[in-house]
Amino acid sequence: MRIYSKNIFGQIKRAHFRFKEFPRRFASVFIKLLKIIEFYSKVFKLILIFALLASIGVRILVLYQHESLK
Repeated sequence: MRIYSKNIFGQIKRAHFRFKEFPRRFASVFIKLLKIIEFYSKVFKLILIFALLASIGVRILVLYQHESLK
């Protein structure tokens, strides 16, 4: 960053504003990422529950068919 003697205070103010602005931007991006992760964790839990129910259903069907073959 080049500093000219005429507007040194303007450049310092701009740099300070950018520096102050950075944590807000970072925090908003971080919050968006957390919301996305939270959403996908809920979806993943639902998928796991359905997979568990499906595996239990398949086991019951296999046991039922095995009993009916006897």
